[in-house]
Amino acid sequence: MSYGHSWHRPRALDARLFQRVVQDARVVARALREHDAPLAGPGGKGEPVFDLQCITFNGQRNCPHAVNPSIRQPWPDPDASGVAHDDEDPVLGVWSGATILASRACEGRCDHDTFVLERVLPEHAVSYRLDGLLSGYCRTNFKPYDLGVTCVLLVLKHHLGDEVKVHSEGLDAQWADAELLCFSRVGYGPEYEMSQRDGLTRRFDSVLDSILNAQVTQPPPQGCEGEVEL
Repeated sequence: MSYGHSWHRPRALDARLFQRVVQDARVVARALREHDAPLAGPGGKGEPVFDLQCITFNGQRNCPHAVNPSIRQPWPDPDASGVAHDDEDPVLGVWSGATILASRACEGRCDHDTFVLERVLPEHAVSYRLDGLLSGYCRTNFKPYDLGVTCVLLVLKHHLGDEVKVHSEGLDAQWADAELLCFSRVGYGPEYEMSQRDGLTRRFDSVLDSILNAQVTQPPPQGCEGEVEL
């Protein structure tokens, strides 16, 4: 069991829109240091990559955090958020072998799966959806760089809209940090929410869908079959 996020996208993303994604992602990435979630390059070493063909990064392999052997198979509590400070114990307990965390934390290494978002996927990329979209997945184990992954995926969704689908093993509470951080740096974020059914969507859209679905399923008033009683 590993905590992470998935996305589905076309093989090639529009160059102009991807440039906007890269620009906003760079701005947000610089702010991650202020939130105790600095990024590293692929494999947890070097510098993160934000160029016009690819965004790729990881957490820091040689991070400054103390070793915490109690964190094994980490999983966020439903209300978990933020990044744990050095003087905080993020562990709430153990459930079914998973360490339940109150905030993002590492066991002594902040790297896990490298996040990779290419503008154009190679021809041999495999499609996992019937609609032809190609799938990506990043297991972060709710380590501090998870905040960077959620921020970049939110930026991607904002600029690409319905062309991409973003899903998560986390709840909306685990995306609130990304929503607020993006809003403070690039001016959008809180209008999105993470739904277990629909993935990352605009809050207004999800509310409107609920209203429309309720109207469709609501039975007609008694005594009204094709005409209105006065």
